[in-house]
Amino acid sequence: MATSEETPDDARTGGLEVRDLVVRYEPARRGDDAVVAVDGVSLEVRPGEVVALLGPSGCGKSSLLRAVAGLEPVAAGDVRWAGRSIVRLPVHRRGFGLMFQDGQLFPHRDVARNVAYGLEGRMPRAERAARVTELLDVVGLHGYATRPVATLSGGEQQRVALARALAPRPALLLLDEPLSALDRGLRERLAVDLREVLATTGTTALFVTHDHDEAFTVADRVGVMGSGRLLQVGTPDDLWHHPATPEVARFLGYEAFLGGHGSTVVALAPGAFRLADLQQGAADSDDHRAAVVRGASFRKGHTEVSLEVEGVGVVTAFVPWDRVPDPGTAVRVALDPRQTAQIHGPR
Repeated sequence: MATSEETPDDARTGGLEVRDLVVRYEPARRGDDAVVAVDGVSLEVRPGEVVALLGPSGCGKSSLLRAVAGLEPVAAGDVRWAGRSIVRLPVHRRGFGLMFQDGQLFPHRDVARNVAYGLEGRMPRAERAARVTELLDVVGLHGYATRPVATLSGGEQQRVALARALAPRPALLLLDEPLSALDRGLRERLAVDLREVLATTGTTALFVTHDHDEAFTVADRVGVMGSGRLLQVGTPDDLWHHPATPEVARFLGYEAFLGGHGSTVVALAPGAFRLADLQQGAADSDDHRAAVVRGASFRKGHTEVSLEVEGVGVVTAFVPWDRVPDPGTAVRVALDPRQTAQIHGPR
């Protein structure tokens, strides 16, 4: 975690602007090409807004965040905060907080001393203690001040790391996969808590993740990245219902595609096809397609059935646990248009 010197009030209330940013890594061996990790990305994070960078491993999202932090050199473009270029400012003068996947806590310090680390030398001891108490309450760790960090669970350690990152009141909080080392159930709970903490503190934040559910839970807006480029930015609702390209749709969880009118492609979400044979009184029609059951797996309250649909491929249908057809069963399926999205290609 890195923190900065005290930051002017106008910088604390500013917004982040990334303009045509390029991050390039020189090759390890002579004769090899340089690796362009971030390729001309422009992005804005408004004051008080949480923006997630979402994409697969190697897409450039962490390199972009590290360039904003000052941890990676910028090959081209600009990073601006409160209207001022900061590309030449060292890390400790940017006024930003950082939180990483492993938390990077000090094992020889207790919880309170970890949280207070960035406050040492900045304020009187009593004021520092009050700030620590306030933040431990905010992150749900009331009464944990004297606990050794080695005795904490993974989720509790990440809460301590979050409190420490927030303690100096950073102008911008940068979070690089902060929940990815935790198991799925804990990640889901902490994503909700993280969203509430950032909203309560009014923190402007840039959040990197490979998990679209996590991004949708935490962020006001989400930027989807691929191969170093920013493919689409929007609210979670807008991204899900209006993906700009098949690449974006596929990463968000759409699993198959149908040809539409002209250059339009119809993306199919899991559950887009329903087993017509299970619908009471369902009759064959032109809207139904033939399918074969390939397998099934139980989930909370329902079963996911893998279907090979004629003319489409393998898709997922959701079926009540007590009405699951056997593998190899021939069925008819109907398309639910509410579980689809239209992607309009170039005309």
